[in-house]
Amino acid sequence: MPYRAFVVNKTADAFTAGIESLEESSLPAGEVTIQVEWSSVNYKDGLASSANGRVVTKYPMTIGVDL
Repeated sequence: MPYRAFVVNKTADAFTAGIESLEESSLPAGEVTIQVEWSSVNYKDGLASSANGRVVTKYPMTIGVDL
C-alpha cells in the first residue's frame, strides 16, 4: 500500500526535497508501522530540507521527526 512521505535526496549533482509516494514494501524489516494523520515541520526538519543543513548523513532520507 503506498503512503506519502517528505523525502530529501542529495547526489553529487543535485539536491531535492518534496512529497513522494512510497511503498510499504520499501520500509526496513522489523519496523513498526503507524498511521499518522497530521504532523508538523520542526527546526530539525527545516535544516534537513536544505542542501547545506548538515543534519542528514545518509540519502535518501524520509524526514518528519514529529510524526
